[in-house]
Amino acid sequence: MADASAVAPWDLRAPAPPRYSGDTSVFSPALRDARTRAYVLGRRLQGTALTRDPGKEVALFTFLPNGSDLARLEGLIEAGCDHAQLHPGTVYSADGAQAGGLYFIRGEVGGLGRLRAALAAQPEHPWCLMMASACPDGTPIAGGPTVEHVRVVVPFAPGTPAQTIGDPMLSVAAMAGLRSALVSAGGRAWEHADFNGYHLATDVLTGAAEALRARIAALGGTLESAHNLGATRFIPQAVNVEAYPVEG
Repeated sequence: MADASAVAPWDLRAPAPPRYSGDTSVFSPALRDARTRAYVLGRRLQGTALTRDPGKEVALFTFLPNGSDLARLEGLIEAGCDHAQLHPGTVYSADGAQAGGLYFIRGEVGGLGRLRAALAAQPEHPWCLMMASACPDGTPIAGGPTVEHVRVVVPFAPGTPAQTIGDPMLSVAAMAGLRSALVSAGGRAWEHADFNGYHLATDVLTGAAEALRARIAALGGTLESAHNLGATRFIPQAVNVEAYPVEG
């Protein structure tokens, strides 16, 4: 077996126990909690509507609260995408916090548009967000108004063993302040752990991202330069903030 430390963390996978009959998802990235050694990151769902035009491949985001009918809803997702990455996470708003699954779904823009409509028609009415304002080939994505997606990556605390999930480098108070700032700016925010730290995000009106960035900087830590259009294959050494247009 290959040495796990020699494999990029986003390429690590492991078998995962099924959550319902027919569940074929796997742990991915397959990283463990630094203390409990249990797998704590997400799952990968393999889709069946594989994109044939890379210029039209985009990403769709949705949230399914705990207790959702995953067999039915993930069945829709798998039938309408190339693949989906699921991260356990939390959505915060003025009404409080709600735990569930954050889904980052990839596929052809037209197919994801149909998937978005199919999810919206379900009794749960999950909210969805296209994670770009245009396709890779430049074709605009029709839909709601363009907003700015602001994502913060807070690295793990120094000393966290490689290829594990540890505590954030910011204090408990600073993390709470960060969530509050994101909710205040965008109305809601979401958070999940990933291989490179804790991801927190919200959507704000175009032009509001710089003011939010200043609020984030005041909470502590050194801000790194933004990474382009949601690129996640980097290991930040300090709090990282990026903002880019998406179709709201």
